[in-house]
Amino acid sequence: MNTLSLIKKHNIKPKKSLGQNFLMDEKIIDKIIDSVDIKKEDVIIEIGAGLATLTKHLCKKAKKVIAIELDKDFIEILNLELKEYKNIEIIQGDILKINLRGLADGEKIKIVGNLPYYITSEIIYKILKEDMDLVSLTIMVQKEVCDKIFKTKVPLSVILQFYFLIHIVDTISPNSFFPNPKVTSSVLNLEPKSLNDDIDKNDFINFVTNSFKMRRKTLINNLKIYFDESKIIRILNNLNINLKIRAEELDVIDFYNLFIALL
Repeated sequence: MNTLSLIKKHNIKPKKSLGQNFLMDEKIIDKIIDSVDIKKEDVIIEIGAGLATLTKHLCKKAKKVIAIELDKDFIEILNLELKEYKNIEIIQGDILKINLRGLADGEKIKIVGNLPYYITSEIIYKILKEDMDLVSLTIMVQKEVCDKIFKTKVPLSVILQFYFLIHIVDTISPNSFFPNPKVTSSVLNLEPKSLNDDIDKNDFINFVTNSFKMRRKTLINNLKIYFDESKIIRILNNLNINLKIRAEELDVIDFYNLFIALL
């Protein structure tokens, strides 16, 4: 049963407050599933299971699927639509408040989800900080977010480019959803890089975020709240970085080198 039929069957009225726009294009759903590259031993966490449109495909291929859905009204629908699958666990709750590492239970994890625009960064930072054995992260975001990742220097773009290899799977027209959103979406596949340095993810994320605290200020002025100013100046000179530089002018590797030197 396709998405529109499910909406009619369950008399669904999308909630604007939760940003509910349901993907209807089966070709794009197939493309997303292909990009996840599901193996029979995979354990997958899905963020925002909705009407189980994507969840069913995941269940057919993976060892186990943990579907997380915020909207309580959808839990009964998910239980009904997924009743034939024995490898599904449905959890109602806020992704930002759920212990994902606990759910992973030591397994290698692939995460799939349609991330709400207003908490995209928070969700990604949470996934990183929980330090799971993450194999891949396949997410749908607003195209504006995708553009920021590749075309601008903001905390999210620095963090993602440092920790992941990023591939654009597809760009999705508003016409592929019901109801039609006002924006175009992008699907990204992120594969964790093999990093030799075991740096604390929480500390590094906070460091990058603090570097951008006040966009008009220089890097020194942003960081001197947290570190000795003379030490910052000495390290920038050692790294041949201009003392008047702003965070958005740094290369991704510069954030890492500066962070290590300031420890």
